[in-house]
Amino acid sequence: MRKKNLIVIGTGLVILIIAAGIAYQNYEYAKQAREEVNTLNAVIQQKDIKIAKLNKEIKAKQDELGGVRVELNNANKALNDAKAQTNKVTEQPTIQVPQTVNK
Repeated sequence: MRKKNLIVIGTGLVILIIAAGIAYQNYEYAKQAREEVNTLNAVIQQKDIKIAKLNKEIKAKQDELGGVRVELNNANKALNDAKAQTNKVTEQPTIQVPQTVNK
């Protein structure tokens, strides 16, 4: 009977040691995964900062483009006004000069 108890206790200890080893291994994997997650979070934060900077640059370029559009529209209006005035000058009626015949 005593031999059976020792075998049961020994088997139980072996199972307990194996379970502890697996638990420790899983703990190490979880620790490593947490470190990788932290590293990825840092990379994501850096990318977010770059994206924010790019968004600011895009906004500045859009504002600059809006200013250029306004200047272009003003230049186009001035050109159209100049063309209209040129057309007004050329649309004046022609004066007929009486022709004299040399005899």
